[in-house]
Amino acid sequence: MRVRHSGQILQISSFLGFVGIPYSAVYVASKHAVNGLVKSLT
Repeated sequence: MRVRHSGQILQISSFLGFVGIPYSAVYVASKHAVNGLVKSLT
């Protein structure tokens, strides 16, 4: 990407990054982190 000065990032996470479900705090937090990282890059 750096050499070509272009590229694309494909985000793959889960809808659960936006809504939570009981007893899945760690999983949901990791998906939310992926969504936040990609949002900060755009």
